[in-house]
Amino acid sequence: MKRVFYLLLALPLLVAACEPDKSDPQPQPKPEPEKEYAAELTLTSEAEMNFDAEGGEGVITYTAEMVEVTRTEPAVVEANCAATWVTDLTVAEDITFTVATNEAEARETKIVVTYWDKKFEVAVKQAAKLEEPEPPRTIHFEAKHLDGIYYGDMYSPGVANYYVWFSDLGLGQDYAPYAGGTYYRLDLYTDEFHAGFDRPTIPAGTYTLDLADTTTAGTLGYIHSLYFAYDEAGNMTTGYEGYRFSAAELLVDETGLMTLTATIEGHTHIVTFQGTSNIDDINNYGDE
Repeated sequence: MKRVFYLLLALPLLVAACEPDKSDPQPQPKPEPEKEYAAELTLTSEAEMNFDAEGGEGVITYTAEMVEVTRTEPAVVEANCAATWVTDLTVAEDITFTVATNEAEARETKIVVTYWDKKFEVAVKQAAKLEEPEPPRTIHFEAKHLDGIYYGDMYSPGVANYYVWFSDLGLGQDYAPYAGGTYYRLDLYTDEFHAGFDRPTIPAGTYTLDLADTTTAGTLGYIHSLYFAYDEAGNMTTGYEGYRFSAAELLVDETGLMTLTATIEGHTHIVTFQGTSNIDDINNYGDE
């Protein structure tokens, strides 16, 4: 009986020994930090795109990704353009758009692509509408004057050289053209030399444009044979220095009738002259 009594007394002690020590807390696992992200956007195609007047389709390539840093919100790639002539702007794996036909002057705009707080711009440029070429025409011109200089073979050994102008107004002092005038200048070569003190005249024959400028008898030099014209204010209306011939032939018959047929800027010019020429012989009339 005494033994049972002692066992009962020891029981609370055993229970107390099994309880954890509340003064020594157990370590807890650290919470995972919340992941945050930011957008990265990179243009992988050209930053400038050019189109001709007919327009067409365009494609912009890019990469867009969320880089783990600070944000959790989702981001969407967007593309915008203020120009109404850029249409069908679509964002997918690539960015596609359509450029309309241009009926006016050259123009340009930009497409702005954004991805969260990142962006890039692509310049879109389009050429002006091409002017329709003027259809070929045949222009008849009756020259009233034939002025010029006879150099002999001063610059073309063994071959006589004439430097002449067919025109409506003639030439002034020092062979200067007049405002409002139209001129066809020929650098002509012949094997017939002028002799005597009378005015030289272009020998009868056929003279053909020589693109190689060989100064061969029976040819017209390419570089110095030009067509040029002036308005009433004296401004040249035929480019900076005039227009060269792409083809030309001068026919001088035995009666003195001269007919120049030349292709200039795609048009056919037929120039005729018959009359008294005013050509100076450089050897008898002094320097040019």
